[in-house]
Amino acid sequence: MSTQNQTVGTDWIQISDGTKIVTLQMLNDGWAFLFDSPTKPAANAMGHMVEDFMTITPPTVAWVRAIGGTGGTSVDIAVS
Repeated sequence: MSTQNQTVGTDWIQISDGTKIVTLQMLNDGWAFLFDSPTKPAANAMGHMVEDFMTITPPTVAWVRAIGGTGGTSVDIAVS
């Protein structure tokens, strides 16, 4: 996978399918939730708080979203 930069809002987006190693990096001062689930988490689900750089390994199916509220409604990320 080539590196993709994107802005993530408060809706969950899937960043890994559980078959490959994926690198996630936060590109600004925002925070995001990371959730491991084979299906899209509930809109109000809370996950692991991410603020920097991490590697996601199989079999993790990872979803990410901005925290929202005072944590910010969007965050810029790089995924590869």
